[in-house]
Amino acid sequence: VKSDSYILDPFAGSCTTLLAAAMIQPDCHTVGIEITHNGIVNRSDALLDFESRNLTKPLAFIHGSAIDESIRDRARNYIRMEQKKKEKLTTTTEKNDDNIDACFDLIITDPPYGIREAYRTTTEDDKDNTTNSSEDD
Repeated sequence: VKSDSYILDPFAGSCTTLLAAAMIQPDCHTVGIEITHNGIVNRSDALLDFESRNLTKPLAFIHGSAIDESIRDRARNYIRMEQKKKEKLTTTTEKNDDNIDACFDLIITDPPYGIREAYRTTTEDDKDNTTNSSEDD
């Protein structure tokens, strides 16, 4: 994470990845996307973690699926708005805002449970069919 980076976490959960980015580089600009509802991931509580540590909050914590193009467009628009603010602070000439390229420097995530690891359950039939290799000799 570099200074002034734009970071997206498409599976933000409770924002721990974005929290870590803000701890490493306080002037980074982050956006999180999370599909679960507030009953599972309370966005307000997640954002309080940033306040309690005196860290820069994410530009946005969007409720939706990162697979949905309109949600990704919303995330890019937050970056575009931030870039416009910075551009206006650093220059006196007006530029066409549509030409601002809203790209993330990094996409960092911890995939949701069930996607990260493959797993197999053992059934009683599987247990009955297992043998000790020394018995086969």
